Amino acid sequence: MNQSLDLPLDTISKSEVAEALLLITIAADEACSGAGFPRATIDGFDGAAGFNLFLRETLCSEAISPSRAVVLPKVHTPQTGMTLRSITHNVALYCPGEVKARWTWMPFLRPEVNIDWNFRMLLLPWPKAIDRKAFRPSPGQLTNMPREYGFFRCDSDTVRVDIEKVKRIFKTAVKETGHIDAIVFPELALRPKEPEKIAKATGALIVGGCGTPPADEKPGRNYASICAPEFEAVHQSKHHRWRLENRQILQYDLGERLDPMMQWWEHIEIGPRELNFVTLADWLVLSFLICEDLARLDPVNQLLHSVGPSLIIALLMDGPQLSSRWGARYATVLADDPGSSVLTLTSIGMSEASRVEGIPPSRVVALWKDAFSGPVEIPLEPGKDGIVLCLRREYRQEFAADGRRDDGNTAYLRLHRQVQVSDPSP
Repeated sequence: MNQSLDLPLDTISKSEVAEALLLITIAADEACSGAGFPRATIDGFDGAAGFNLFLRETLCSEAISPSRAVVLPKVHTPQTGMTLRSITHNVALYCPGEVKARWTWMPFLRPEVNIDWNFRMLLLPWPKAIDRKAFRPSPGQLTNMPREYGFFRCDSDTVRVDIEKVKRIFKTAVKETGHIDAIVFPELALRPKEPEKIAKATGALIVGGCGTPPADEKPGRNYASICAPEFEAVHQSKHHRWRLENRQILQYDLGERLDPMMQWWEHIEIGPRELNFVTLADWLVLSFLICEDLARLDPVNQLLHSVGPSLIIALLMDGPQLSSRWGARYATVLADDPGSSVLTLTSIGMSEASRVEGIPPSRVVALWKDAFSGPVEIPLEPGKDGIVLCLRREYRQEFAADGRRDDGNTAYLRLHRQVQVSDPSP
């Protein structure tokens, strides 16, 4: 091997070095089986891996700086095509760029989930109506941009979520389905600290979009929050501002609030970009995106494809989630490779406010896509307040590029059934 140290990289594939490097990679991959996931017993290797992952945000030791390369646990090995990602089952290589990866344990799931193989989510597509007066110009510094550009604000904080109503709907959902593991709210549906209050009140995992409005020229915040009882909340800021241009201003009937001849940018701060991987069980890893972050995948694309989380939830402030629209296209990409299941969710208020020529008004507030089925449109029926998605865990065998099998230990989430629920109180 020493005589090969000076070989140019483009010649390695034609030498015996390539085989040696592949064998080292395969051995390391096998040694890292289960690393980064909660287990009943933890040996010295697991402890060292966990220490590195949570303190250094990589499985690597101090010998390799995270600024050069990051190694993370892996969920899915792509089963279509062949790339370097096809070589490993258990570890993912990420070359750091503008997105920082964060791996968090939140193993709160009830023991019964491992028995009945079901994971159930209550979708609350709120608010039920959109106040167009909430959209208005916002002062901000755009001195280096064309005069056709402006900032807009959406004062979503004018509506508070009725936590007692959430509790009543949650109890109804539990009564009708047996248990509820998570409650999901769309983009900007919640105020700060509300996810923690709802988690405490229901005992469920909460995934929801939160926001704070701009203060004069100071940008507001738009972020997703995930929390569970007795666990510290994880927050992730939106990576891309929403741009409202002529077509969308007309689509949502905002012409009296915002000049259709201008391009309006969401007045939120854009800080350092992070992508969270939240481990809910040794078979379930969740990631979440906010609206434009699903469509503008460039910064997070490599990271999502490398790790292949079990479930990706996109929280939207968008029109109906029809299989013919943009959300389904991007969800399909992630479901095909790396094989993640994808849920997009918007509010019924935004869905019904959308008016597009040739498309009738729609109550389709969510869309589901997994690796084995076509996109499934999920409507909110009239008179209902929420939808329970009953997801079934299915184990499938995945193969690495060298032919190694994972013994059928990779879990996929598939949509089993939908249950519409409502507040029992008048």
